[in-house]
Amino acid sequence: MRADCLILMTDTDGVFLDKDRPDSLLRELSAADARGMIASGTADRGMIPKLEAACDALAAGVGSVYLVNGGKPDTLIAAARGDSVGTRLVN
Repeated sequence: MRADCLILMTDTDGVFLDKDRPDSLLRELSAADARGMIASGTADRGMIPKLEAACDALAAGVGSVYLVNGGKPDTLIAAARGDSVGTRLVN
């Protein structure tokens, strides 16, 4: 792939250290840390396939992956501009 960025629009604001604490949103996450969250159980249920898809895209050569809430207005535009929105995953 030669994409600089992939934006995954989901039903959540991004990746949280604790899904029950909105203030635990991670703005940036490495692929290694994402895999660690899956292995440790910190990421569960619906977040697992999102993180796996993001890690697969990074492994295929995408520069960064954003996990953003597609239900919020202007989120796609903000992510495309590189604004701090959702969680940005990088290698």
